[in-house]
Amino acid sequence: MSVKRNTEHVSSGDVRVLTAEGVAHLSLTATVRACDLALVDHPRVRVQPEALAGLRRAMTETVRVEGSAPYDWADQRFWPLHEDESVRSQLLTVGNALNFRFWRTAADGSMEALGGWLEGEYFTGSMYLWRRLLLAHAESSTPVADANFLAGIDATAFDDVFTDDHGDNPLIEAVDERIANLRDLGQRLIGSWQGQFHNVLDAASGSLPAFMRLSREFRAFDDRIGKLTLVNALMHRGSGLVVFNEPLLPAIDYQILKQLLRQHVLVPDVVLDSKLRRGEYLAEEEALQLRSAALGALIQIGDESGLPGDVMDNQLWRNRVTCADSIPKCESCKFNEFCSRDVGIQRPLQLTRHY
Repeated sequence: MSVKRNTEHVSSGDVRVLTAEGVAHLSLTATVRACDLALVDHPRVRVQPEALAGLRRAMTETVRVEGSAPYDWADQRFWPLHEDESVRSQLLTVGNALNFRFWRTAADGSMEALGGWLEGEYFTGSMYLWRRLLLAHAESSTPVADANFLAGIDATAFDDVFTDDHGDNPLIEAVDERIANLRDLGQRLIGSWQGQFHNVLDAASGSLPAFMRLSREFRAFDDRIGKLTLVNALMHRGSGLVVFNEPLLPAIDYQILKQLLRQHVLVPDVVLDSKLRRGEYLAEEEALQLRSAALGALIQIGDESGLPGDVMDNQLWRNRVTCADSIPKCESCKFNEFCSRDVGIQRPLQLTRHY
């Protein structure tokens, strides 16, 4: 099969000029439109201008001190840095097809983060996923990068891949959704892409809108806000596997939402605020309003400052350990000068396969 290359791009007429610095850059607003993300009105979630300005200042200062290079995903404990590019792309995509809902409700009704032991070290959330996937790839008997293996994976094979040192599988939460994502990924790669996600990259030809559109054909990447697709895009870019013509957009998940809510960048109405403090499940429309408000807020920061979405995403994602669920380290947080420190708000909980 020959891969048809794509020429979709954002119009050069959508360049925005910053009045403060006089620097021209392609606006994130234009990129959102071109990527056809389904932002909705959010009457139940207000964006607080003062806190938004504080976040913009803090992010800009972080770039001034640390630079604006995207995270390179170069920790060899989690990613196979010396493999062929097609294998690296395949493993990133397999992982991101599973990159959601690393929590469960404990017996007492509280939220419990998922994690497990691997070679004597405890990993939580997505870091458990990436470490276990890399170890499985290193085992020649487990072809986790093979589309044929993915297309036929069942509960037993899934358990074999993701069980920890003690015989527990943290990814058993939403296991039917995870297996369905992997089977669909394998089947569609075989049917349309010669078994390799790297061919999707080639077909997109550096166009982020084309990459988003092609990715939506896969079950794992059909989110209206595009979280898993955007994570896959920014990890591919940071790993040096692709260069996109457009600025990347931030991938909105519960870690980013939790921080924006605690900072009072996002201010929910009384009913939604109560659900967030009590750890109650959000309805789909409530979560969509929160995620739309968050993406809109970060897009505004990007358009006003020139910061690309992956840089903002990386800053918030890497701050997740500081802004911990139970005992946040507010004094050492890079955002503490403007943050309201409303630590009674917990991560938003939604029973979803999208984040």
